[in-house]
Amino acid sequence: MDQIIAIFNKLGVDQAVFYQLIVFAFIYLILRNLFFSKLKFVVLTRETKTTKLDDEANKKLQEANQLQEQYKKELNSVHAEIFSKSKDQKESLLSTQKGLLKQEEQKANSMLESEVATFARELDQKKSQILQTSDQLSKELLERLV
Repeated sequence: MDQIIAIFNKLGVDQAVFYQLIVFAFIYLILRNLFFSKLKFVVLTRETKTTKLDDEANKKLQEANQLQEQYKKELNSVHAEIFSKSKDQKESLLSTQKGLLKQEEQKANSMLESEVATFARELDQKKSQILQTSDQLSKELLERLV
């Protein structure tokens, strides 16, 4: 023990150290009751609120992801529905246009056939006229030659 006291004396520690320790302990107790407990309460409250907000943020994020997936599914179904409707409309328009085209083709064919028939009649008439005139011309030629 004498050695410890000698070491303290060499360090310049005197009996005032005991008073300083008592004052320090007294101030620590007062601060612990007044300040540290309140600080601990504030830190714990802040941590619980932060954790709670973090959990709520995760829930909101999951909810947003679910809504996004639902939106994508609905959007895809709407796209498919629009595609099928447009395809059906395209097919119906094509079928009506094909029908109109066939009608016009039939009209054109009938007009062509009537024109061909008219041309054939005119050709026959011209042919018969030419044959008649050729008979007359051949008779005249024979008469002149004889």
